[in-house]
Amino acid sequence: EQNQEARDFDEEVPIEGEAPLGEAEKSLVSSNKEFKEFEEEFISIEQELMPIEKYALKFLEDENAEIFSERLKQQDEEMCAPDTSLQEMQAAQQQEEPADELLLTYASWDPQVLIRRCKRKRRLAARRRREEDQPSSSE
Repeated sequence: EQNQEARDFDEEVPIEGEAPLGEAEKSLVSSNKEFKEFEEEFISIEQELMPIEKYALKFLEDENAEIFSERLKQQDEEMCAPDTSLQEMQAAQQQEEPADELLLTYASWDPQVLIRRCKRKRRLAARRRREEDQPSSSE
């Protein structure tokens, strides 16, 4: 019965009649699993603490509760704030380059030009080697 319940609540198994999980849902499920593993590890470490260590930990948590809550609020605000950087980048790109303009010239780094230059240099180097080898062989 417990195994059946565990399978029923497994978030990776798709529910009958529903579409399979997308990438976003899979990443959310994996991060949820990581959080659960972290939480289990934390609980096991906490159980190993001596009573005085538990007291010290509780004391530090109580002393810094306001700081932690402020940091959590800031992080929540940052995460919930709409991300406009992508929209700004797209707008800037559209202003810089109109989509209808076509490149009518080729740059000097055109791959075909570079290949031709490289082949020409190889032919010249081979010709020079042959010319250097011929006089030495006739002597």
